[in-house]
Amino acid sequence: MARLVSAGYSVAALKPIEKTFLCDACGKPAIQLMLLPAGVPHPRSGSKEMGDFAVADSFRKSDAGKPALVVEGFLSSMRWPLDDLRFADVKAAIEEDNSEALFRLDPEYLQCYCRDCSVNYCRDHWNAKVKMADDYPGFYDCTDGTCPRGHNKTLDD
Repeated sequence: MARLVSAGYSVAALKPIEKTFLCDACGKPAIQLMLLPAGVPHPRSGSKEMGDFAVADSFRKSDAGKPALVVEGFLSSMRWPLDDLRFADVKAAIEEDNSEALFRLDPEYLQCYCRDCSVNYCRDHWNAKVKMADDYPGFYDCTDGTCPRGHNKTLDD
């Protein structure tokens, strides 16, 4: 029987790859990532808990069964479908514990990362400020933050 291999993983041994990046200032979790190979459902898939909705079952039908990255951060939880090449890049960055590489792939994958400091910070160490949309009063626009060393960035957009 042939053994299938796709994007650097064996289809016979599929399982989620989980990674927690820690805060450089205090050592607490800054963000949690879960990389799901193609065809592997989120462990909480089918959950009726509201907190699981965005990360467990949020794909369009056209994205079902694709590899995915689940990001559970201090501002939001998201799930992105990935193609095989992006899956391989994200997997390599996670396995190498490389925050900069993940951030370069997409800043939203690692909202806790300060590029100027080259480290991650948790909710307690980002001074976050929510901005509301000027053109639609009462609607969320983004969250900007300042790290402990004074660097500014958009944490969530």
